[in-house]
Amino acid sequence: MAEIKIIIHQNRLAALLVLLLTIIFMTSLATIFKEKRIAQLWETRRDKEDKLEKLVELSIQYPDYRDLLYRLAISQSELGNDEAAKEAFARARYLDPNNETLIKIADSLGISLSN
Repeated sequence: MAEIKIIIHQNRLAALLVLLLTIIFMTSLATIFKEKRIAQLWETRRDKEDKLEKLVELSIQYPDYRDLLYRLAISQSELGNDEAAKEAFARARYLDPNNETLIKIADSLGISLSN
């Protein structure tokens, strides 16, 4: 009878150990996935910043290219540069004041084009 109690006790300890190891493993796995996701987000942001830099350079070279200004405004907005986005939309609007696409894009981004 005493041997059965020892076996049951050992099985409980083994089960508890397996449970604790499983929890540790799952927590570690969750941390790895979270860190990977953060790294992906930073890489996406760097890519957007690189794209923005190129768009700024092009907008200096071609200041009257309306579609380039749309893209610049959208890129600025994606990075949270709302004032710069509004300025780029204003420049595009100056070039094409009645363009419905411009108005729709600005509206979808929450940017007011009213004077």
